[in-house]
Amino acid sequence: MLVPLLRNALGRTALFRAARPTSAVVSHMKTAGLSHAMNTTKMSLLARRTFLTTAHVEEPAAADKKVTSTKANSTTKAKAKGTKAKATKKSVKKKKVAAKPKPKKRVVKRKVAAKKPVKYRIRDLKPPFKRPPGAFAAFAGEWYKTHDPKGTVVTQNMAEIAVAWGRLSPTEKDAYKAAPETVAEYRKKKEEWYQAQTNGVKRAIKKRRRSRRIARPVSTYSQFIREFYKDRLPEADNVPFAERARKLAAEFKSLSESEKEALSERSQRDFQIAQAEKAAAAAAKAGGGRRRPGRRRKFSLQQNDMIDEQLSYFLPDTHRSLKLKSIEHLAYFLS
Repeated sequence: MLVPLLRNALGRTALFRAARPTSAVVSHMKTAGLSHAMNTTKMSLLARRTFLTTAHVEEPAAADKKVTSTKANSTTKAKAKGTKAKATKKSVKKKKVAAKPKPKKRVVKRKVAAKKPVKYRIRDLKPPFKRPPGAFAAFAGEWYKTHDPKGTVVTQNMAEIAVAWGRLSPTEKDAYKAAPETVAEYRKKKEEWYQAQTNGVKRAIKKRRRSRRIARPVSTYSQFIREFYKDRLPEADNVPFAERARKLAAEFKSLSESEKEALSERSQRDFQIAQAEKAAAAAAKAGGGRRRPGRRRKFSLQQNDMIDEQLSYFLPDTHRSLKLKSIEHLAYFLS
């Protein structure tokens, strides 16, 4: 009520002048802190709000932001100075300790498995084509064409064929032989087939051929060369082979028939001794009783007498050049 009365009495101008603060009041406000006064007045005005006005959200003071930013700047600057100071320090190089050499791995060579010998079948060792039939085979084929083999025994038929074959003359037998052109063509084809085979097949063919070869005593001339080559030609090492062969041939031709027969007998005897050695070796190998090499066998007095008797029969006085090993094998075989 006082304000409207004063306004009416004194007038609006005088009232506004009275409401103005004086210089003393202004200085007092400065000393007390303008910011504090403004904040208090602001809070008092905010407290007097009605339900028609919206709520006021107070934001943080700008002074606080500046303070925090300055603090952050100061810390970053301090950190930067610290890093610069650290960077100026010279790093002392440490001596590297020599590392121990690593043990080398042993290279273990892999054991190569031994190759197993290849076993070939008999049909692999023969050419795919047949050889021309022989004279007797051709005659037997013709005989079967004219005779009925049903109800007969094979052995009986072969006996009859052999009898009929024996009745033929040599000229009639030659008629059953294959033509020379056919035989030559077969041999050529067989040689081409053999050369086209591998080395393993060739070795197997040779081994099979040797095993099927019939063992025979050497000829009289070969026995002559074996016995008298070094005795008749002591200077054989310095003589050419052609000259040696001519001298040996002339020497052999000058022998009498009795001397040649003696050579043939000795050849037969050496062949029997060789066969006895093979039989004894095969028996020892099969029985597992193989003796040590170089170990001589001791015989009793009775055995020695028997050996002397047998050797005197097989070895005449004219020829005693057999080795002791052969004599031992012969004695072992005869005992």
